[in-house]
Amino acid sequence: MKSLSRLELPHFSGNPLEWPHFMSMFKCLIHDMPLTDTQRMTYLQRALIGDAKRAIDGMLNHGNLYRNALLELEEQFGNEETIAEAYLQTIFNHPQVTEDDFTQLQSLYNTLHIAVETLKGLGYKSDLEATDNVRRAMHKLPNSLKVRCGEKEDGN
Repeated sequence: MKSLSRLELPHFSGNPLEWPHFMSMFKCLIHDMPLTDTQRMTYLQRALIGDAKRAIDGMLNHGNLYRNALLELEEQFGNEETIAEAYLQTIFNHPQVTEDDFTQLQSLYNTLHIAVETLKGLGYKSDLEATDNVRRAMHKLPNSLKVRCGEKEDGN
């Protein structure tokens, strides 16, 4: 139990891209541990910033409201559809990779990988396979890779 006091939880600001990781870590490191709700609330209070903290600000001083606070956070920030859309937007908002820019290509790969794994985990695999979403993701590739993947250079 001594190591628990040295753990640093990630902060959560209300950004839907942060929610899955934050909640997974919080549940594993705090929620599922043999702690009182007052202790859990203290850790939760330290981990929240910005909009997330404001969402439950009135509850943070009352350990008996810990479970209500978690439910409120889940309701406001844990909407899977919102999270899935936010991850799709990371792909759509990624700059198009120029020829021979391996740094940009690695960045796109990382963006795609995180988005794909998160959407699969949320059960949004059909969104990944939607024709328009695939087309928009393919548009981010350099022309030489589009041709290799079966797309024409003119984008059709």
